Amino acid sequence: MTSSLLTSSLIMLAKSGVQGQVGPEPKYATLNPAAWNELTALAESHGLLGMMGTGAEAANLIIPEKTTALLRRTRRINAMRFDRAWPQIAEIVEAWTQKDIESVHLKGVFFAARYYPAPEMRAFGDIDLLILPHERDRAADVLIQLGYRNTDALDSGGKEWCLANHFHWKFMREGAFPVELHWKLTFSFPATPADSDAIWARTLRMSSPAGEILCLAPEDEVLALAAHMTSHCFRLPLRCHADIMALVRNFTPEQWDNLWERAAQMDQQRDILAVLGVGERLGLTDLPVTMMNRIAADRTLDLKFLADYALSCPFVAAPERWLDVQNAPTRRAALGRIWHVFFPRYTHLWTPQGEVQSKSRPALVYAAAWARRAARLLGRLRDLPQLAADFQQTTRVHKMFGDRRRLKASGEQRADLNSYEETQIKVQ
Repeated sequence: MTSSLLTSSLIMLAKSGVQGQVGPEPKYATLNPAAWNELTALAESHGLLGMMGTGAEAANLIIPEKTTALLRRTRRINAMRFDRAWPQIAEIVEAWTQKDIESVHLKGVFFAARYYPAPEMRAFGDIDLLILPHERDRAADVLIQLGYRNTDALDSGGKEWCLANHFHWKFMREGAFPVELHWKLTFSFPATPADSDAIWARTLRMSSPAGEILCLAPEDEVLALAAHMTSHCFRLPLRCHADIMALVRNFTPEQWDNLWERAAQMDQQRDILAVLGVGERLGLTDLPVTMMNRIAADRTLDLKFLADYALSCPFVAAPERWLDVQNAPTRRAALGRIWHVFFPRYTHLWTPQGEVQSKSRPALVYAAAWARRAARLLGRLRDLPQLAADFQQTTRVHKMFGDRRRLKASGEQRADLNSYEETQIKVQ
């Protein structure tokens, strides 16, 4: 079965699941058992098994028993995880509320509850919570008191590195879902304290199994998702595009106008056009004429290429280490990163100053290690054409959107943010 037929079938089934109606061209009705196996594997790679199962039921498809069992088991597991997450969320929210710490609930379990017809359609892996920057340490202390540990503080970079180079900390507790404590949505969004204030001012209260919680306004949810996807240079599964589809499917004309107005205020127009344009080209997202005209007017976006890349991203060997080389601040740092590309197991031989260290080891140990490495390299020669194509695609997207995953605020923005946090602390 061709990959184009597989992907179009998957997208139609996922869309049918979210919208509760069958697509116009049910190509998937003629799939054979082997093709269904390929389709479920593709859906699993993109995080769409739950939506695919609901879409298959909406279409009243007769599918192989093995596939039916897999789809039902996936949704049952998603539902169990969904129910198990809420007591954990309630515990955290209650503990923070006692300390007068407010939080906004992001992505994952909240998307499943708020935007999908049935929560078991949307898989999730962790719990994402956004707090104000000046509440970061107090919120982290509460989580530690509840038995969580800050895994970022235990990593090689440490807590301070994460503060300077990231926008959330990850906390783990045995038998619980990981918790990501955000103080920003992404590196580049919101870009200023004023934008952050505006987003918090527009938050909405919603009832949930954990009680009343704060969520982003729908338009701000779209902006945050677009910033998240472009900051990862579209190296995310189709589930993220399905989130956009589920979110905007009931948008009113007023909400579409609000979205564009806020995108303009926060300098997010290109991100919005890219993400919505890719979703529309994939056949997932239905857009109003005004938004389609804006997308058509932007000649800088190659939406066909971006859509093809979004489909293939789970199977692309992204050259992360080469991207690190491109972003090296100095030539010496670039040389160190090149060493890491070719000799990842021997990074310890390269000092922070960018010079190779000598380390005394028996010659036989080195000979055996190089023999194993040579065998692995020879085994990968057949993959070189595909690796070259992956490299070309990834660097092209990277140049289009930049390395915003590791973007640091400029000195002026950093000073503004520090001043803002100090002012908020004094107000408190």
